[in-house]
Amino acid sequence: MEVKVVLKSNFKQSLFGQKMEIKIPTPLNTSGVQLICLKGKAKYKASDNAIVWNINARNFFRLGSQHQNDTQTSPPLAINLHPPSS
Repeated sequence: MEVKVVLKSNFKQSLFGQKMEIKIPTPLNTSGVQLICLKGKAKYKASDNAIVWNINARNFFRLGSQHQNDTQTSPPLAINLHPPSS
């Protein structure tokens, strides 16, 4: 399975999010994950069955990931971020 996550803001270019954390759920039987992260830091947390992607401040991001699984029965993405600031 290959997953590509792209985040785009709907705010003016002068505004940006800060300290964003995106949790991407993975199936329970995920044995390994390869991450390609262009901005911020991403890591696979087996204890949470999720890929956790931390980003400081920007307005466009992309994360690629590959892992093997059967079917996905996890909840959707969880995103924590601070309100935009100028």
